[in-house]
Amino acid sequence: MVLHGKVIKLLITILMVGLSSAAYSKDYQAGKNFTVIHSTVKQPPPLVEFFSFYCGPCYAFAERINVDTAIRKRLPDDMKLEKYHVSQMGPLGPALTEAWAVAQYAGVDGKVEKLLFEGLQVKRDIKTAADIVMVFNQLGITSEKYAEMQSNFMVKL
Repeated sequence: MVLHGKVIKLLITILMVGLSSAAYSKDYQAGKNFTVIHSTVKQPPPLVEFFSFYCGPCYAFAERINVDTAIRKRLPDDMKLEKYHVSQMGPLGPALTEAWAVAQYAGVDGKVEKLLFEGLQVKRDIKTAADIVMVFNQLGITSEKYAEMQSNFMVKL
């Protein structure tokens, strides 16, 4: 019985090797099987990072290990890192995503990121949308200015 199983395994292996070699022998021709594109990419697409302020490993990557900084140092000059907050995590997920958009629009995303991560991961004192606005207040952005930016078309995108 064991010998019979070994023979079947050997036959299957030989069959798989034989079938896979057929794919290697195909001769592909430009214009027939594929199109040659002679133009170059004008600007590389951005490197995209998805994260959540509720995510412990995201906090570690951003604040303890500084992965973002290391990545930015190694990116080509014409390529950028874009960070998108994932709104599906946690009770304030959508409000945090909107706050992240406001922070990017205001140019304070680096400072806000640190404060929001600390407020949610370390101090655990961010419990409401009003607490999120208080983070912006710490940076000199009034509640009125925050609300104004929040309703801006560029933030809503």
